[in-house]
Amino acid sequence: MPVKLSDKHMELVARMHANHPEMYHAEHAAFLKGTNLSQAAQQKIVELGAPELAHDDEIRRISSLPEAQHVAEIAKLHESKQGADDSENGETDKYLGSRSQRKGGVPIGLLAVGKGGY
Repeated sequence: MPVKLSDKHMELVARMHANHPEMYHAEHAAFLKGTNLSQAAQQKIVELGAPELAHDDEIRRISSLPEAQHVAEIAKLHESKQGADDSENGETDKYLGSRSQRKGGVPIGLLAVGKGGY
């Protein structure tokens, strides 16, 4: 059973990382090594500047593939994440954008007072 980390503990970890960046570097390097990805794939994550990929759920699947495929799969994973809108308002933005595409919908820009005769 995994250890439950309290908010206080995570606050202390964040403070430690802020004060000791070399420890943060060592922890991330250890985490990357623990993914069972080839060294080339680990290096690709570093080159892409995308440390969040090491924590993605797809890493287990990628690490189970032959090592020769790791780098290509990491690149594909990175590409797929680039197109995703992970912002806090991403779903709302998509919804509002689709409203003007619907039949009979009023384009969002025309909803402002004094525009479009409404």
